[in-house]
Amino acid sequence: MPRSLYASLALGLTVILTLFGAAYLAITLVTTRLYTEELQQGLHRDLAAKLVGEGLLAVDGKIDEAALADVFHDLMVINPAIEVYLLDLDGRIVRYNAPGPLPLERVRLEPIERFLGERTGRIIRGDDPRHAGREKVFSVAPMMVGDAYWGYLYVILGGDEYASVAAMLQESYILRLGLTGLAVVLAVALIAGLALFSVLTRRLRRLSAAVEAFTARDCRGRLDGEI
Repeated sequence: MPRSLYASLALGLTVILTLFGAAYLAITLVTTRLYTEELQQGLHRDLAAKLVGEGLLAVDGKIDEAALADVFHDLMVINPAIEVYLLDLDGRIVRYNAPGPLPLERVRLEPIERFLGERTGRIIRGDDPRHAGREKVFSVAPMMVGDAYWGYLYVILGGDEYASVAAMLQESYILRLGLTGLAVVLAVALIAGLALFSVLTRRLRRLSAAVEAFTARDCRGRLDGEI
């Protein structure tokens, strides 16, 4: 029984530490992703507004296609992580610089209206035109052609190029170092726990052996008395 007790304690400790490590890893990955999104949107919140504010996208009351193409190209060269979309007032995608065809023809306006209507610092995600059902952080600004609102400049912060790089970074030195450190800490905790359980159960084994010996002597004494 003492051995089974030690085995039960060792198994329980191993399961607890494994669950703790998995939970810590999951929380770290999730919070890191959220922090990255918050940082991206905070740093580039006014990116679309600055592009629109330069006044290069509209000439003589209409969209300047050449200037728009130049802006798309320059942004992709400077920062491949962003994707730029030109939307009409209904959210329909009119122009874009993302590679390949788009599964979405329009994006929802509700996140855009929230983005333009509040500056709370909370993460606001909008539709990712390249992936139906997926949302990403963005920057957006209304565009005016002449004296009328024409649509929106919608900038996805962290497109597929960024996602591919982020996936490659899963094998980065920093991540490996962090995981190795976590594994070492858990291993040390497991070894220390097993050593402690061994000391405690050793005393229990001695006590159990003493009780068994006393019981055996008592039984022999009773048998001798009866004889």
